[in-house]
Amino acid sequence: MMKHLKTKHTIEFHGSHQNTPPQPTGTTINITDNGHGQQAEQGQVEAPEVGVQPFIQPTLRDVISKREVYKEGGHKKKQLDDLVMKMIMKDLQPLSVVEDEGFRELVTALDSRYTLPSHRELVRTHLPRLYQQERQRLHEELEVILH
Repeated sequence: MMKHLKTKHTIEFHGSHQNTPPQPTGTTINITDNGHGQQAEQGQVEAPEVGVQPFIQPTLRDVISKREVYKEGGHKKKQLDDLVMKMIMKDLQPLSVVEDEGFRELVTALDSRYTLPSHRELVRTHLPRLYQQERQRLHEELEVILH
């Protein structure tokens, strides 16, 4: 286990063993050429270990923000609600699909911070708003065609 700590978790290992001097963890290579075709002093240089990144503990704010649900009326919540409503309209799904257990599990697995609106909320708020947006878009498109 100590070998694993030395090779895979070098920073943590050396941090916990302040009394012991750090041992080389990378590969050592002999240097005999200084790059200009001349002989350099013979010695060993430690090659850096590739792919080892120190563990950075997330802050309390980061952890809490990943667990908070999207605020009602917030930008992300509204955006996801609109996407659910557009999916229902394009695929000709019943509004009650948002209350199906399998659909709820899928949405929770995709983004645990998002709570699906009820079908009543979709009918009362999202459907009329999207209807007005689509009606306005078609009206503007027809104005261009007719003139």
